[in-house]
Amino acid sequence: MVRPKTWWTFPSWAITPNKTFFGLGQNKAHTFNISKYVGIRDDFQMKKWLYPDSNLNYHKIELLICNIESLESQILEAEIRWTTQSTGREVDFMQWKKFEDTQQAIKKIFKDSYIKVEKNVKNEKDEVPKSEWEKIEERAVFHHLGGNRFMLERRRIDEEGDGDIPTLNTNK
Repeated sequence: MVRPKTWWTFPSWAITPNKTFFGLGQNKAHTFNISKYVGIRDDFQMKKWLYPDSNLNYHKIELLICNIESLESQILEAEIRWTTQSTGREVDFMQWKKFEDTQQAIKKIFKDSYIKVEKNVKNEKDEVPKSEWEKIEERAVFHHLGGNRFMLERRRIDEEGDGDIPTLNTNK
């Protein structure tokens, strides 16, 4: 008899795409800070698995990018890395600066947000008041599928519901 197998995953999280996410900032980073509420720093086993060598501060991952509307998906490369800030706090990031295919797939799935962020970068340079900037109406939602595989999907902010999905209390 085949027994079911289970494994640990991190909770899902969502961010609003911004200039750093799209590589439109000064460093062209293609990255974002993973919230401390995801728990990478708190889970000793997962942290040890992601960063087995204390001299190596990154781990290559597979990023399944799903376009729900067109029913397309691709498995592409990205990395999770950590750094210690000047305050001594350890922070985890997801990044894809080295992976051109991943950058293009993200730009394609978040086309509307990319155009708006690009305009807002210009608005920032032109010192346009933030109240006049383009409003981003999409969220990048990340799901850990287990091991080194994560999934990214695009959701409209109005699809997130009015608190009907159980979430971690991050208002501490």
